[in-house]
Amino acid sequence: MSQPSSAGSVPAGANSQPVADLSEKFPVYNTFSNIVEERLDLDQAQVALGLTLIAIIFINCFFIWIAWNHYSDKISRIYAESTKEKERESSKPKDE
Repeated sequence: MSQPSSAGSVPAGANSQPVADLSEKFPVYNTFSNIVEERLDLDQAQVALGLTLIAIIFINCFFIWIAWNHYSDKISRIYAESTKEKERESSKPKDE
């Protein structure tokens, strides 16, 4: 008969394996990580953070590019209309 485990304890074997490194899961990351770690003397967490920040910057640039393509026509149309209105107002004779 097995003894009941105490509250809050983890059964044997539940977390016996260490967490795998990113380099085992992603070979491209392994190559890049080795180059960066050797030349810049950074550890794996710093390299992962740097790559994450670079990815976030590229994603933001992508969304800015989409927004620019979507709204640039509208902005140029509004600017052209306001310019035409200013030209009309300036071409009208001023009453003195």
